[in-house]
Amino acid sequence: HPHRTACSLPRQSPSGSSKFKPYIVRVNTDGLNARKGAGVEYDIECVLNKGVAITIKKEKKAKDGGTWCKALSGYWCNKKYLDFVRYK
Repeated sequence: HPHRTACSLPRQSPSGSSKFKPYIVRVNTDGLNARKGAGVEYDIECVLNKGVAITIKKEKKAKDGGTWCKALSGYWCNKKYLDFVRYK
């Protein structure tokens, strides 16, 4: 049957590989725990102070329902403590 192609994916990139646009944020709280993974269950890697600018390269929904952002340096921070500055 010639109409079998209806199930093909949309012409944009396949889901999952859509290009994430890196952006710059500023930490809006003092003593923000930057963690090894997306969620408070992960170990703290370092502590960021208010006003520090970091570049975000990835986002992920955590078990707690919050959104966590992965910095270029490799650690993760909760998005609610980050203020968007601009796209990279």
